[in-house]
Amino acid sequence: MEKNAFVGGRMNSEYKIFNGKSFRFDIGPSLLLLPDVYKETFSALSDDQNAPEFLPVHPFYRIYFEEDNTCVDLSNDMMHMRQQIESRFHHHLIITMI
Repeated sequence: MEKNAFVGGRMNSEYKIFNGKSFRFDIGPSLLLLPDVYKETFSALSDDQNAPEFLPVHPFYRIYFEEDNTCVDLSNDMMHMRQQIESRFHHHLIITMI
């Protein structure tokens, strides 16, 4: 079941027209996973004064579990992630992260 009126969820794209040409922007997780690709692209397309500034966001993603109304916050902080995973899945996992 989809939450939105369209399929794709977090793996979605947005189309914009610029100078009469259509461009597709991935608004899904690759922005979080590949920020350097976006920075290089914006740098190549504009001067540094107009390039967007990428700021860290915490949490950058939150997963909700309806069955018990809990959530897990995803983070690039490994200790925080370990605490989140241990708290939510302690009965199911053996975690070997350092």
